[in-house]
Amino acid sequence: MIRGALRMLHSLIIGLGQIGLLYDLDPLRHKPSSHTTAYLDSERFRLVAAADIHQGRESLLRGFDDSVRFYTQVTAMLQDHAAEVISICTPPDNHLALIREIISTTSTKLIFCEKPVVANLDEARSLHELMQTTGCMLIPNLSRRWNKGMQRIYEALRQGAYGELQRIHLRYTRGIYNTGSHIFDLVSWFAGRLQSVLVIDQVPTSADHEGDSSFTLHFTTERQVSGYAEAFDDRYYYMFEMDLYLTRGKITILESGNKVRYERVGEHQLFSGFQSLHLDKFDDNLLHDSTLKHAMEHIADVVDGKQQPVCTLKDGLHPIFIAEAVQRSYLSRQWEPVKPL
Repeated sequence: MIRGALRMLHSLIIGLGQIGLLYDLDPLRHKPSSHTTAYLDSERFRLVAAADIHQGRESLLRGFDDSVRFYTQVTAMLQDHAAEVISICTPPDNHLALIREIISTTSTKLIFCEKPVVANLDEARSLHELMQTTGCMLIPNLSRRWNKGMQRIYEALRQGAYGELQRIHLRYTRGIYNTGSHIFDLVSWFAGRLQSVLVIDQVPTSADHEGDSSFTLHFTTERQVSGYAEAFDDRYYYMFEMDLYLTRGKITILESGNKVRYERVGEHQLFSGFQSLHLDKFDDNLLHDSTLKHAMEHIADVVDGKQQPVCTLKDGLHPIFIAEAVQRSYLSRQWEPVKPL
């Protein structure tokens, strides 16, 4: 498609940390892996400016595109530039204040916000109330919603290609807020929102110093699917895996969604009268196809009124409600309900 054939939307970025910019300095990551290069590579957006409190990020930004204005003060950037879309890529403890400033001082149509959307349950309530008062839309970056492999799993489950979903096993590291935002969102997307949790124990990880604890726990969903999430210490190795057990097969997500194995029930090769699982198909290199690239295409279509969002503020807040229930269960050692607003 020729650049300029579609209306170019203006965009701004707040925060040039890992997901804002720095991930694209990692030679092992497939690009675009940051908001900066996703906007720059998109034929639907013009990245006008970016802000970060670290002055040293300016030279890094210039290395990608020297036409993008750099600011150390968000307020000054918002005063100088109008944009249809603003990305928030800062730590979650200042998301709410930034969203308030954007809504009160700009006519921005859409905020693309990194997860966790806010830092705690009180902020979740405040954000929910705030977004009822504005025409600005907020889309959380629950990135696996834009992964083509995860979308194929969703369709296989929706169509019943492998039978009825019975049970889910998760293996994860690095916190119920960080990794939890993604892995619990996938569960909610595939099996319905989590309804209750029961913590078994707490597992130390490198995210503990960030205040993001990891727990092994049981859970149930609104569609009566039960599950078990097991936490591991990422100082040994990083893990993000999911097993979906169905009546006529099994789907396994490996390598943070880079690989997906589909197995179908068939005749057992060793024992007469029994069935076993046989490889049906295998998807690989799914993360080579940038989820942020697809997110930008989708967001541009949402702003232009061509699509409805694949995930909403409600989806972004639900992992926070789950994390709060997990913390309550850790203290009570009992089943605790997930309490939405």
